[in-house]
Amino acid sequence: MNRHTSMNKTFAQKLGRLILPTIFSLGFFSANVSQAAMSNTYTWIGGVNTNATNSAYYTNTVGTMAQFSFGGSVNAFVYPGTNTQTGTQTFNFGGSTNSIMAYGWTFTNWAGDIILTNLADWRVDTGGLAVTNGTGTSTLWIMGSNAVGQLSGDCTFSGNYSVYVTGLGGHSTTARKLTQNLTNLIISNLTVNAWTTNATIPSFTLSGTGNTTVIGAISNKTTISTNSSNLGTTNNGALVVNSGILNIATISPDNTNWVSGLVISNSAGVYVLGQLSLGSQLFGVKVGGTNATNRSIFGLMNTSSITSINLTNNFVIANSAAATNVFKAQTGKTLTLSGTISGSANGTVVADAGTLVLSGANTALSLPLLVTNNGTLVASNNSALGSSSVTVASGATLKVNAAIANSVTNNGGVSISSGGILVSSNGYSGLGSLSIGGTAANTASFTSSIFSGTNSVGPLSLTGNSILRMDVRTQIKSSGAVAITSTNNVITVNETPTVGTNNLVVGTSLTGVSASSISLNGSAVGSPSTPIALGGSYTASNGTKYTFTNSATALQLVVEGQGAQDLAFAYASGLWDTDPANTAWSKPGGVSAAFKTGDSTAFTNSATVTVDNGGVSPNVVSFSNPSSTAVNIDGGAISATTVTANGAGAVDAYRDWETDRKSTRLNSSHSRASRMPSSA
Repeated sequence: MNRHTSMNKTFAQKLGRLILPTIFSLGFFSANVSQAAMSNTYTWIGGVNTNATNSAYYTNTVGTMAQFSFGGSVNAFVYPGTNTQTGTQTFNFGGSTNSIMAYGWTFTNWAGDIILTNLADWRVDTGGLAVTNGTGTSTLWIMGSNAVGQLSGDCTFSGNYSVYVTGLGGHSTTARKLTQNLTNLIISNLTVNAWTTNATIPSFTLSGTGNTTVIGAISNKTTISTNSSNLGTTNNGALVVNSGILNIATISPDNTNWVSGLVISNSAGVYVLGQLSLGSQLFGVKVGGTNATNRSIFGLMNTSSITSINLTNNFVIANSAAATNVFKAQTGKTLTLSGTISGSANGTVVADAGTLVLSGANTALSLPLLVTNNGTLVASNNSALGSSSVTVASGATLKVNAAIANSVTNNGGVSISSGGILVSSNGYSGLGSLSIGGTAANTASFTSSIFSGTNSVGPLSLTGNSILRMDVRTQIKSSGAVAITSTNNVITVNETPTVGTNNLVVGTSLTGVSASSISLNGSAVGSPSTPIALGGSYTASNGTKYTFTNSATALQLVVEGQGAQDLAFAYASGLWDTDPANTAWSKPGGVSAAFKTGDSTAFTNSATVTVDNGGVSPNVVSFSNPSSTAVNIDGGAISATTVTANGAGAVDAYRDWETDRKSTRLNSSHSRASRMPSSA
C-alpha cells in the first residue's frame, strides 16, 4: 500500500512536494514508498492499560486502531517482526485525540519500512525509541495530521533505522535531552521548549552520534531574545547541540519564531541552508568546547542546490579549554558571516574547506585563525580578523579585500585583491605564494613595515594595479620567482637610499619586467611627479640622479650623487641636510657650499650637528679633530660608503648609521665613537 494513503491530504502533498525531495537529495534514506502491507500481530506489553477490558487495544493486526489512553511510568510498546517481512508495515491510529504515551517504543526484526500514521499526540519517556533490522536500510515514519511528539524525559533514540517524525519537542517546564544514536533522524517541526512564561526557560539538548535533520520549522513557545551578550553566560531556552550532527534544512520563513539562540558545544556540528535556517538574525550563536580534543563545527550544508549564503547572526566563541572551532563552507561553496565574531580565551578558529568571508567588524576577536583543508579565508572588513594572528596552511589561501595589519604566517597563499591592503607591521613570514593585483580604480597593496634587513616572502606575483610599499633601506626577498604581469604595478620607496645600487625586490628569477609593467615612486627617489618607468631616470633638484633598473633576479635602484665636492663642516653647530640654501660647509679654499648627496664630508673641528629627519647620504664621512675637541651628531640617519675617524678627539654620534663594515675605520687608539655604525 502506498504510504501516503492514510495521511492527511495537505500534509501528504507537502511531504511529496517539499520534504521528501529535500531529505532524499540529502542522502538520508531511500524513497521506498509503495510496498504492500503484510498481516502481522503487534503487541503492547507492560504497565497498566486504562482500557484493559478491550484486549483489542493492546493486541491488534494491521488496520485501524481505536483510541488509546495509556498511563503509568513503565508502559512500553514492543513491536516484534521478522526479517521475512520486507513489505511496508502500517499502524493506523485513527486520528486519536488522546495522547499515546509510552515509556519506550521498540521495533525489532523488521526488514521493511514501518509507518505509524494518523497520530495526534504521542510522547516517549526515558525508555526511548529503539528500531533495528538486519540491513539498516529501512525507515520508521511517525506521522499524523497534527502529530506532536514530546519527550517526557531524557530519552535515547537508537538503532540502525532512519526515523522520520512529524513533530518533536520538550514537554513540561524541565530541560530535555535527546541522545540521538540513530543513523538518521528527520524532524519536520522542532519545538525547542514548551514553557510559556519568562522564567528560567528550559533548553533542549541534542547529543549522541547520529545525524539529525530539521526540514520544517524550529520554534519556541516562549518569545525571548538571547543575543550575543548573554550567550556567553547562559543557555537559557536555547537549542543546544552537544555532539553529533544537526542539519537545519529549513526552506521557508517558518523559523522566524525561533528566537532563543543556538549553542554548539564540544564536538558537535551544525550545518544550515541559509539565513532562513536560523530564523531571526536577532539571536546569537554560541560555540565552545571544554577540552583540547573538542572540534565544534558550524557550516553550510553540502547540497547541490546551495552554493553560497550570507548570515547576519553574531557568533560568540566561548571555550573553557583549548578547543578548535571550525567554520566550514564546503568545497566550491561560500559562507559569508556579516555579523560579528568574538572570542579571546582558549582555542583556535579554523576556516575549513570552501570560502569563508568575514565582513563584520570583529574587534573582539583575538583567537588565532587557521586556514586549512584547501579553504579560503576572505577579509572584507578592516576589522574582519580582529587582532588575531593568521596561519595559512599549505594549499589554503588568505584573500585580503580590506586594510589589515594582522600577523600572517603564510605556508599556503596570500592574495591581496582590489581595495586590499596588507601591512606587515605585526609580522609576515612563511614561504607561501604572495599575489598582489587590483583594478585601475581600486588598487591592491602590500606594505613591508620593517626598517632594516629583509622581508622574506614566497613566490611573488604582481598582477596589475598593485603597489609594493617599502623602506628603501630594506629588501623584499622572494624564495621563488618574481613574476610581473599586466600594467600599473608600482614600487613606492621611502627613507634615504645608499649611493650606488640598492636591491629592492629579489627572487630566484624575474619575469615580465618592462617599462609598461612596473615603475618606481616615492620620497626615496625624490618624489617625482610621475613614477620612474623601468629603465628610466629622474634627477632631483639637488642633483641626485635616480635610475630604476633590473638584473636577471632583482629590481634595483641606482643612486648617483654629484660626488665631486670635498666639504668640511664650517660652523660650531648647524643642520646637515640637502637644502641648497644651507651653506654650512666649505670647499677647499674656504668657499661656502651646500651639501649634496654623494659628497665627501669632513669634520676637522668641534661641532654640534643635527641631521635632517629625512637623513643624508654622503659618500665619505671623516673625523680628524684634535684631542681637545669633539663632534656631537644626532637627528636623522646617515647612509655613507666610508666612515673614518683619526686623531685623539671624540665623536659622539647619537643616531643611526648605515655603511659597509669594511669601510668603517677608527685609525687612532685615541679616537672614541660613542655610537658608530653597528657594523663597525
